[in-house]
Amino acid sequence: RYWRDWSSDVCSSDLNFTAVDQSGDCTNDFSNTLDANGQYGCKFGNTLATNYFGRFIPDHFDTVVTQACVIGSFTYSGQPFKTQVTARNMSGATTLNYDGVGNFSKVTTLSNAGSAANFSNNSLALLDFVAGVGTNNSVTYTFPVVTTAPLTINIRAQDTDSVVSSAVEGSVAIRGGRLKMQNAYGSELLPLPVPLEAQYWTGSYYATNVADTCTVIPMASMALGNYLKKLVAGKTQISPTGNVTLVAGKLPAGSELSLSAPGALYSGSVDLTLKLGALSWFGTNPTARATFGIYKSPLIYRRENY
Repeated sequence: RYWRDWSSDVCSSDLNFTAVDQSGDCTNDFSNTLDANGQYGCKFGNTLATNYFGRFIPDHFDTVVTQACVIGSFTYSGQPFKTQVTARNMSGATTLNYDGVGNFSKVTTLSNAGSAANFSNNSLALLDFVAGVGTNNSVTYTFPVVTTAPLTINIRAQDTDSVVSSAVEGSVAIRGGRLKMQNAYGSELLPLPVPLEAQYWTGSYYATNVADTCTVIPMASMALGNYLKKLVAGKTQISPTGNVTLVAGKLPAGSELSLSAPGALYSGSVDLTLKLGALSWFGTNPTARATFGIYKSPLIYRRENY
């Protein structure tokens, strides 16, 4: 039972008309949560002045996913992706009162078609919902074993009132990825290219992830160390030094990783390490060894039979 107080233009509630039920059928409060005796609150209405009226339970949810790499339509295992959950009524319209400000939304859990295994940051709090739409930018699904074949998961939303997504659920294509640097060698008188690429586990082997045109490599995080033979610190430099975005899984032409020529007196080797930092989903920091002036030919050994 409600009335409108026209002087203040807010909705109020009748606190007494359920008094007959408060002794055993329900509790003497506004609670929307079952207590230990399996009872809800008897009272109806809002405890604070609000533009919203009543508690509305949606018919269902819809979920929409924005993958971490939008262009390539995939997400690496362990990489956060965005999920949007919309509360809908039976006609498919947004349930606007499902809102955290009015305390009408509920904690909502995201899962893979009902299984929450391998997820993290996969819930939406009350205040994540605004006018029926909730957003979480940090949902993460991580393979328990790095070498897991690509997997497509369907993102299901369910709140504590058992409202669930069903007909419309976004999907995420998950790949187990790594960054791979290869050893390189060449003349001490020439710049030395060092191959670097993003790879994913196919189920049998690692392959170049040609769908990756999203990952930004922080070249400033590349470190040199363990100088051997005549090569010493300061005689070779990394290029480029800024951030570089992969194209088809590799560094684009003109921005390939290379080391400058150390000069005739400085043959030797150095180890490179890329400190992943924010790219933690690639796992172990990739490393490689660059060698100048020791091997003069790609042929280490040749045997001829006649």
